[in-house]
Amino acid sequence: MASLVTEILANSGSLEKDDLGTRLRKLTSSVDEIKSEVYDAVKKKYVEFQPSLDTALELENKVNQVSSEVNALNDQIQNEIKMDLNMSTSDLQDITLSHAKTKAKIQVLSTLCKIHDGLQLFKSSLTSQDYKAAADNLECLKSDLYSLIGENQCEFEIVKAIRTELTVHQETLLHTLGENWKQVVSWKSPKMELQISHDDLLQDMVVAMHKVGILNGKIQTFGKHLLEHVFLPIVTNPSVQCVTTGKSKTTKITFKKVNSDDSYVQPQKVYQEILKVLRGLEGALLEIKITIGEDEQRSLMSILGMSIWKDLSDLLIKECLVKSIPTTNAQLTGYNSVITATEEFEKSLAKLGFVSDDVTPLLSYAKDVNIHFANKKCRDILVESRNLMKQDLHNTVIVGVVEDECNNQGGQQHISGKDKNLHGEEMRKNYVSPGTFQFPQCRISITTQQLVNLAYETLFEATQSSQQCATQLFQTTRSMFELYCAVIPTYHKDSLAKFPQLSALHHNNCMYIAHHLLTLGHQYRDQLPPPLCQGSATFVDEIPQFRHLATDCFMEQMRTQRNQVIEYLNGAGNMDQVSSGENYKTTERSFKQVLHQLVHLHAVWSHVLPSSVFIKVMGTLVNTVFQHIVDKIVALEDISTDDANQLLALMTMLLEKVPETLQPENTQVVVVEAMVIPHWVTYKELMFILEASLQNIVDRWVDGKGPLAMVFQPNEVKGLIRALFKNTDRRANALAKIRL
Repeated sequence: MASLVTEILANSGSLEKDDLGTRLRKLTSSVDEIKSEVYDAVKKKYVEFQPSLDTALELENKVNQVSSEVNALNDQIQNEIKMDLNMSTSDLQDITLSHAKTKAKIQVLSTLCKIHDGLQLFKSSLTSQDYKAAADNLECLKSDLYSLIGENQCEFEIVKAIRTELTVHQETLLHTLGENWKQVVSWKSPKMELQISHDDLLQDMVVAMHKVGILNGKIQTFGKHLLEHVFLPIVTNPSVQCVTTGKSKTTKITFKKVNSDDSYVQPQKVYQEILKVLRGLEGALLEIKITIGEDEQRSLMSILGMSIWKDLSDLLIKECLVKSIPTTNAQLTGYNSVITATEEFEKSLAKLGFVSDDVTPLLSYAKDVNIHFANKKCRDILVESRNLMKQDLHNTVIVGVVEDECNNQGGQQHISGKDKNLHGEEMRKNYVSPGTFQFPQCRISITTQQLVNLAYETLFEATQSSQQCATQLFQTTRSMFELYCAVIPTYHKDSLAKFPQLSALHHNNCMYIAHHLLTLGHQYRDQLPPPLCQGSATFVDEIPQFRHLATDCFMEQMRTQRNQVIEYLNGAGNMDQVSSGENYKTTERSFKQVLHQLVHLHAVWSHVLPSSVFIKVMGTLVNTVFQHIVDKIVALEDISTDDANQLLALMTMLLEKVPETLQPENTQVVVVEAMVIPHWVTYKELMFILEASLQNIVDRWVDGKGPLAMVFQPNEVKGLIRALFKNTDRRANALAKIRL
């Protein structure tokens, strides 16, 4: 009876379902037991650090056996049980869920076993120096660990222990690769010798470094050292030469000293030395390639180029190409050799893979040589001119022609035979005196003469240059003079204010420049390119600024000197009662101080200023002195005979010395004092009054038409008569005759 029921149930599938449940419970129980054993083994291995190789192998076999039974049971569920889902859905769902949990546990156990095997394989790869395999294995272990963490079914302590183990292995690999890289690339002091050691393992080591993400950093560091200790000496030091020596397993790069008189290294030599270094490094290290992405390959040479090419090109431009830019047009015509060498250099770098074909910063810079030539020339000119302006002004040179010679040149000179046949009216219209554009003889600062010469040289260079260079050089010449107006008054401000000689030199300097600016542009206009040749090449607009600069500074010095002599004269008070001992000494001291000041100014100005300017400025100062003395004496209300005699003696002393202070040195110019000193006659007439009688004064007045009436007002003469003479009928008669 029982066999019949069994047979019926078997035919209906119910018994099979019961058997599957029984088998699944047994498998689950077995999985739990194996799970415990695996966890214990992993914990002892990676948490408690107990060696258990045999146990691990035995557990792995058990896991594999149970995994096979689970797979077989899964197939049976898929093939047979699902046919009867409608009959027993709830039971089947329970069995399926239980099976899924069991399968997940098996998956975790399999991953743990796989991680364990991977860790063992990593150690063996590292021991055998198979760095590429070690790096690949490390990536797989990371992937397995992340999948294990994602299951959320394993104990945190075990995952933490495995993660720690994996980190230790990763750091071990990084350290090993780093130490090996140091053995491959070594820098030796003090000469900074570079040594590259290469063997059969180098390719795998580089690939492994790329896989673990440290290759780019190592190449960047290597590139920085290469720039600093190899390329920089090559580019900046003409006395060093790079030496590359290669053996079977070693390549060395060193330097040796060479004799060189050059101030900088020629670009052609620099290019040769850099290519020599890169080719030596290529065979030793940089030809190794790594895979980027899926199918792109890139050499270490390319990685190095991407890392240092910008800095290297900037270094080559700044320290080599900039210094090789010509400074004259003659040198500019021979610069094509540098352009050709630069083009070949960048092509060689592209062929090596150091740069791409379309990256040519050096060639672009070299081809713009005309622009750089003009920029460098203009910059050097402005620097030179500024240095000239900052030098001392007291080193002088004589320029110009003697004024009396220039003025005395006759119209017969420089007249051709054809000119002699011209009608007189035409001669008067066309003839210009030879002295019209002559600069009067004087002293100027040597630096000012050098500055003007530099301007002429720059404009001549412009006439020999291209249109762009010519325009830039012309503008630079204008900038030189604008710079002069800004630098000189500021840089030499204190000296110009304190020292009369320097203020006179500054006056001459500015006038000398203004004199040349009058014709400077016209002399080169026809030789300059458009639009300069069409009338824009002129400096005439800058002339007023230089003339104002000259006169403003010197007039300020004149005011200072005027105030000084007036201060000396004020020391004499009102010049009354000068016959008394103390008053006479005070007045005499004041007159002598004034005279000493005039003599001093004569000494510092007479050989500096043009004679006409010197006479004019000294006459102005003397006139100030005379005017002040006359005003003081005329204002006196009482002048005794002794006072008059003392005043006359002091005024005579001053009058006798003044002509000497007006006479320029080393010239035959005749100075007419009355023409340059407006108060000269007034001063002399006052001296006449101080010693004259009443009748002589009246006779010299001549009813307001005599010499005395030409310089004094009636009330001034009357005041002097009242101060000099006692109140008598004769004085009254004399006063009555002093009228216009």
